Amino acid sequence: MTFMPNHSIFDESRAAGSTIRRPALLVAAARAGQAGWRRERGLRGLLGAEQHALPAARILPLLRFEEEALDLARRQRAADYNLQRHILFLIAILAETNLQAAEKAAAVASAAPLNARGKASRARL
Repeated sequence: MTFMPNHSIFDESRAAGSTIRRPALLVAAARAGQAGWRRERGLRGLLGAEQHALPAARILPLLRFEEEALDLARRQRAADYNLQRHILFLIAILAETNLQAAEKAAAVASAAPLNARGKASRARL
């Protein structure tokens, strides 16, 4: 068996607990799949029902739980391991993490005080 280095899916700027280390090929496939990700369709296929209506912060733990089970099956070389499904979960985790960051940024921007021109003003010390 050949050595496959593990790569982090997330930037180092993310929260310490959010780093997922997976083989480089899985990470590359997940990053490449971002272009074709459609949230409603993708989450319905992975989690079922109407999960796409939930905010990213509520969906991420569900996705991580399922992805961790798939990663365990991969590492144990389980006969029922589904590589395609694993990559789809990694794509969803990346997309939801990006969405969560955008939601937080929007919340911070909307909470910033506005100046007379309607633009966010900087706090002065």
